[in-house]
Amino acid sequence: MTPISLPKTGLAKLSALRARERLFLVFWGAVRWLALTATLFLVAVLVDFNVDKDYDTPIWLRTSMTIAQIIAAAIAFYYWVFRPLVTGPSLIGMARRVETNIPEFDHRLITSIQLTQNDAQTSGMSPQLIRNVTTESEEIAGRHSIVNLADSRRLKWGLGLLAWPLGALAILLIAFGPGLLGILLQRQLFANVEIPRDVRLTVATKKNPWPAGDEVVVRYDVTSREGKLDKEMKGVVTYVGDETKKSQTCDLVWDDQTEFAPDRAIFKAKVPHSSIGFTYRARLGDGRTGGSDHVTFEPRPQVSIDKVSVQAPSYIPDRPVRVLAGKNIKADEGSRGKVRIVVQKPVIDANLKLYELNEQGKEVESENMPMTLLPPETISDKGRQVTVYPAESAFFDLRPRRNGRYVAYRVSARDENNFDSADNPRGSIEITQPPEPTVRLMEERFNRPGEEASADDFFLTGLPVPLGRSIRVEYYFRSKVGAREKGPGPGGTLLYPAYFVYRINDEADETSSAPRWTRLPLTEVPETDESGPYNVAEAHFANLDFQKRVLKDRIEFTAKLAMEPGGISRTEGGGIFDFETETLRKKGPDGTMIPLEAGDRIEFYIEVFDRDPTPGRPPGISQPRTKELQTAKVVIERTNSILESDQKIRDLQDKQQGVFKRPQP
Repeated sequence: MTPISLPKTGLAKLSALRARERLFLVFWGAVRWLALTATLFLVAVLVDFNVDKDYDTPIWLRTSMTIAQIIAAAIAFYYWVFRPLVTGPSLIGMARRVETNIPEFDHRLITSIQLTQNDAQTSGMSPQLIRNVTTESEEIAGRHSIVNLADSRRLKWGLGLLAWPLGALAILLIAFGPGLLGILLQRQLFANVEIPRDVRLTVATKKNPWPAGDEVVVRYDVTSREGKLDKEMKGVVTYVGDETKKSQTCDLVWDDQTEFAPDRAIFKAKVPHSSIGFTYRARLGDGRTGGSDHVTFEPRPQVSIDKVSVQAPSYIPDRPVRVLAGKNIKADEGSRGKVRIVVQKPVIDANLKLYELNEQGKEVESENMPMTLLPPETISDKGRQVTVYPAESAFFDLRPRRNGRYVAYRVSARDENNFDSADNPRGSIEITQPPEPTVRLMEERFNRPGEEASADDFFLTGLPVPLGRSIRVEYYFRSKVGAREKGPGPGGTLLYPAYFVYRINDEADETSSAPRWTRLPLTEVPETDESGPYNVAEAHFANLDFQKRVLKDRIEFTAKLAMEPGGISRTEGGGIFDFETETLRKKGPDGTMIPLEAGDRIEFYIEVFDRDPTPGRPPGISQPRTKELQTAKVVIERTNSILESDQKIRDLQDKQQGVFKRPQP
């Protein structure tokens, strides 16, 4: 029996059809793959380019886009290109298409192919029948061209879809140019290259930190390769607060305080006053910053005047120091001032500036003094412990200067960031002349020092003094800077702290016709441990026995020691003594000196000099007192008259008290 042979003609024509169909499938898949990769590349390039306009495209984004493109391209290539190329369309499928298009086969082509396979299940079938079907299939196949039955629609689709990747490539070339497109492609391939731009911005803002509360001026050094910068160009600075996370913008413009060139200029933007840090970036033209920069704030030093001290003038022994209340300085000429401040943070220097008035009456800086920084201190503030950083000035002179007097001072501090203190406290300076000593003659009395006084002891005022008797003189003084000490004066003379000055009647100087006063120096009796302190109000030392026995109740002048350690001495004192009149003489009618007579008057006062050495400084002078000299008889008569008048006054007071006295129950 003749063996069954394969339908060679049919298989050959089916293989040709299958090959053409495979070609169409691969072409269609390749075009779709190319369109997909072009689309993904276009999207990635546009994303990269647009993100990079504001800040560097994050590497994670670029990497993610590239990996996504690779994965999508690989999957698409496998399903759309590789698998169709390897497997191709089914041979039976192709046979069905042929029989569909050529009805003459009437299932003979598929049947002959299936039944002539080595593994065909032909048991129970007639071999002759199989040979007949195969022969008829071969004859029909020989009469027809099967290869033309390939589905050419995919070829048309592919050719139509091919316009998209080619168009995308054209769009990218037109939009970016070959050079920029090449760089964008390199960036998609993980190359770390920058997108070229005409305008480049380099941060020129000063280093952090900035003073809290200040306006921040952001500056950029802008360059243009093509020289296209314009003074009217305007960019934008975007800043985001560290706490608010709110994005805000401000204009970036040319800094008109700097030079301008078309290829290089400084641009600035003003960020409103703030104390909260922020990040910022900028865009100008096609350029932008490479990333975000950050501004931090640091508080300025806050200065407070802690203490103001004044040292007494140099003519006061030991120059005691006193602390003033408040920050204003009011001190005597020749004193020295010192100011102590505290700051809330460490500082590198502190200064005190002194001001005086110019010719227009305006305060101008006269001197700038560095202050000494002191170790930090811990103080209590509203129930909590805080650390402060003190500084102190040296003593500065408070005296008239060439152009005038100091009228004010101001203190400031600077921290390690070169931030000057925000509010520099100011204090006024008032330089005064110390007042002349106050000197007062005390009321005349009968009782002696240390004896209890009654109302009858104080009626001597106005009474005459018996001829030949002494005049009791009691006085006290007060001086802000203290009475001067006995010492040498001009021409080898001795200068005393106090003088008793008197004149007789209205005698005048023979040469000048001015009143002729006689000045007698008062000898000082110092306070000692033996005498005890001097009682100014009662005009006696604490040790009355010493005063009576040793001093004979004669204290022409005494000045008290300092009231407290470090205080000013000799600020008060006084004296008590008898001024003898028996030896006094007056000029008689013939010009000779004769004893005093009844009716003569002695006018006197006390003058006390203080320590202020200003030339021509006047002393403190008591009110003058005049005592008339009379015979003992006249003195007694006037005394009785005063006593009678005084008794009548007391009787009247007793009657008035009786009228208004509350009745006894």
